[in-house]
Amino acid sequence: MELKKKILFSLYLLALIIYRIYGYSGHFGFDDMEYAEMSHQLLLGEADFSNHFTYRFSIIFPTAISYFLFGINDWSSSFPTMVASALVLLLVYRLLRKESIATISIALTMTLFSEWFLFYSNKLMVDVYVCLGILSIIYSLYQIRFQQDEKTTKYAILFALSLIFSFMAKGTVILILPLLLFLFIHDIFHRRHILFWKKSIILSSLVLMLYFILIHFLTGDFTSRFSAIESNGYINRCSYVMQESAVFIKRITRDFFEMLRNEGPARGFVFVISALLFGKKLHFLSLKTPLSFFLICSFILFLSSNFMSISLNGYNPMCIDLRHYLWLIPISAIATSLLIQQISTDKKFLLLVLISLGLLCLNTFLSDSKLLWKLYIPLSTLFLVFALVKNQFFRKTIFPTLFASIFMIQPFYISSNARRGNYNAQVDFIKETLIHSEGKKVIFTDKVQARIGYYLTGFDDSKIQFRAFNEVSSYLHSDLEKKILLNPYTHFFAGTNPENYPFYVKHIIEAKKPSAESDEIGIRVYDLEKLVEPELTGKKIIKSSANFKSASSGWSINSNNLTDSVNHSGQYSEKLSEYSSTFKLQLNELSLDSTKNLYIKISANTLVKRTSTAALVVSIGDGNNNSFWKGFDIEPFQQVHSNWWTIDAYTILPVSKIQPQNSELSFYLWNKDKQEIWLDDISIEIYEY
Repeated sequence: MELKKKILFSLYLLALIIYRIYGYSGHFGFDDMEYAEMSHQLLLGEADFSNHFTYRFSIIFPTAISYFLFGINDWSSSFPTMVASALVLLLVYRLLRKESIATISIALTMTLFSEWFLFYSNKLMVDVYVCLGILSIIYSLYQIRFQQDEKTTKYAILFALSLIFSFMAKGTVILILPLLLFLFIHDIFHRRHILFWKKSIILSSLVLMLYFILIHFLTGDFTSRFSAIESNGYINRCSYVMQESAVFIKRITRDFFEMLRNEGPARGFVFVISALLFGKKLHFLSLKTPLSFFLICSFILFLSSNFMSISLNGYNPMCIDLRHYLWLIPISAIATSLLIQQISTDKKFLLLVLISLGLLCLNTFLSDSKLLWKLYIPLSTLFLVFALVKNQFFRKTIFPTLFASIFMIQPFYISSNARRGNYNAQVDFIKETLIHSEGKKVIFTDKVQARIGYYLTGFDDSKIQFRAFNEVSSYLHSDLEKKILLNPYTHFFAGTNPENYPFYVKHIIEAKKPSAESDEIGIRVYDLEKLVEPELTGKKIIKSSANFKSASSGWSINSNNLTDSVNHSGQYSEKLSEYSSTFKLQLNELSLDSTKNLYIKISANTLVKRTSTAALVVSIGDGNNNSFWKGFDIEPFQQVHSNWWTIDAYTILPVSKIQPQNSELSFYLWNKDKQEIWLDDISIEIYEY
């Protein structure tokens, strides 16, 4: 039997490797490239301790070792995280090794084939490491309760090391504190495992003290990690403490549960919550059985994940992104596997689960979630058959097999999507076309591709430099060969699209054909022989701004709308009714070349409290009719409502299309739905090119 269990575990490890080979989607954001660069810098002895990523030793050290042993490449970047993922599976296996093969299979299936656990299992991201650390903490608590209660020192050491490992991975480990506090109080009340807790607290304190001594040795400041976190902080849509109360109320009452439903982990909590409703028979508060232990762990972590704040400055729960909650998956998977096998003969429990699954399917149907037919309907159908069929061969062999097959449906889709992205082909194209080509070059591209390009050079830009689009001004007079790289795959993750390309990129696309391209993956390369960027190479016609501190030439200020209660800079801002203060310019006063074009750049800072239809407007007309009108919606620029954000936009217009007589250019903010909007530091620049 033990051999069969080991073979089963080996099959799941094999599935992990197969997914890395056939479902790898490469790098997709700033974080993974940040860890790669920090690991490389560590090898060079050049750690940047002003960057809070550098302090995440749990991922930086293993990745640096992997780079030292295998070089800087995708496999060496993936290897440490795959080891961490395999260790998570190993802990799941060891926690259930005395249970049946069916129970082990169900837990491993729910862990590995959870869509996002599998997706991040080979990514250079920290979340799998947090999952490993937290599960290791729970493993030590489980062992001291149910397996080896005399080995208090061994598991106290494991507890302390797992806690510091999790802390060095990411500060979100604090979400486990309510569970640890509950278990500590429970054991003190029942006078159990006192020696373990004493040793764990002492060792954890000692390890934490050594950690801060190390930080002081490296940086000269015990608190440098927290200073780095604060200095690297930024406002985003997850900054609930800085938004209207309705936003975070929605976060804790609906968003978290919708995330669990839409991304899959709701399937495990259906069983957990059904068991808690069934609790009189389970006596789960006694914590005397592995089942009651894992039910309590799952439920308390479920609550702390949703309601607990991760900020000391205000109530700010965790961001809605399942990668932050990967550690919920194996814990609920273990609880679910034990439930299915141990109380599957109880009709009341089976009925509760079936009703809960039915409600989940109905809710998923009403929300039009992608998982209805891929997961919830097949799972509910299978469990209905499980409840009706008492045959042991079906329950112990056929059911786990079908269960695994259902859970593999969604991973199959994400693996197929990853293959369509064809990351390996992208890498081959970039290396062959750019990195391995002759001569020194600078390649301008989106910010994500720029980081990936730097990584593909082995972090050596002495020959080939990858730079973000907005860095072109630094190379205006450079003799380096210049190229533009457009990759739709990285554009998506960088938030870049053809509409917000810089002007010089749009111009070269219209003026020239690609020097190299791949129809298969959509990558294009352009030779940037002549830079046309009006702000750098054009003739400035006018630049004017209004900050409401004093009168500004060309601006008609609505003084009745000025307020000192809210401002972006200075003392005043403008609280809008329908139209803002307006800039006006008589174009016939300018000596314009009819063979050239006007480049009109506008900028404004706005604060809105909810979704707005307002637009920044540039128009040209004679007072009766407009010959030109362009509106730019401000909503896409509002990353977080109730905060100031800058809107930058531009438009172009051939001078020949401007009516020669009495043409007046106007620039203003139009508050179409008359919501509360504050405006400050508004400006317009006009260039001829």
